Amino acid sequence: MDIKRLNDAVLCLHRAFNAREDNRVPYGLFGDYAITIQGASAIEGHSTDYKGYLECLAGSNKFRVALALDNGEDFHLRLDPADFREDCCDFVWSDNPNGQDEVRLRVWCDPIGEGWPKNGDMKIGRSNVEGHRGSGEVNFLDPVHLLKGRIRDAAMGFTHEHGADIYFLATVFDKYVRPRIGLLNLDFVGLALKNHPYLEPLFADLGLNMGEAKRRAEARGPNSVRDQPKDVWLNLVF
Repeated sequence: MDIKRLNDAVLCLHRAFNAREDNRVPYGLFGDYAITIQGASAIEGHSTDYKGYLECLAGSNKFRVALALDNGEDFHLRLDPADFREDCCDFVWSDNPNGQDEVRLRVWCDPIGEGWPKNGDMKIGRSNVEGHRGSGEVNFLDPVHLLKGRIRDAAMGFTHEHGADIYFLATVFDKYVRPRIGLLNLDFVGLALKNHPYLEPLFADLGLNMGEAKRRAEARGPNSVRDQPKDVWLNLVF
């Protein structure tokens, strides 16, 4: 699946989340697609190319997310929202009448009812994307929160792209990341090091406490990071 088709899907997502004055949904894209659009390595671009998978964080509960997206802008909920855990909804998008070349979307919803953070730590950037059907601006989580998400992924297991993306985000966006390293979760940093030990000099150069990160990782033990309800939201937001 080419990147322009994914861009078409996120442009529809942006329109759907902003279509109704009484149900606007704040959101930010993250994960493979978001990192690719920010200019990541060819390896990461390749991984997105075959996954055709989008992820975003939404500052509304799953009912409001489903209300905004289901049967709007060619999105369709994969199952009834009541069948899902409280913190995510899965959709498919296709503008083809027969549903071909569908794009999968997972929206991580607000499971605690507090909405989008107002403390200034959670920043949203806008980038212009070009699809087959047009172009426009869409919302992305800022580089620090893209990095937080990738470190959590790396803590769950070894995938080469995750290590490459962490290096990319931490170096290319150093001036944004370094002043805000306190937002990074040392538990996940330590667990990520178990799967990607070559990242230790990078983390140490950022000023992260390697001894404390390793101690926390040992205390948690292997295979301790899972997609439990609320975990993705809480890691990215707090």
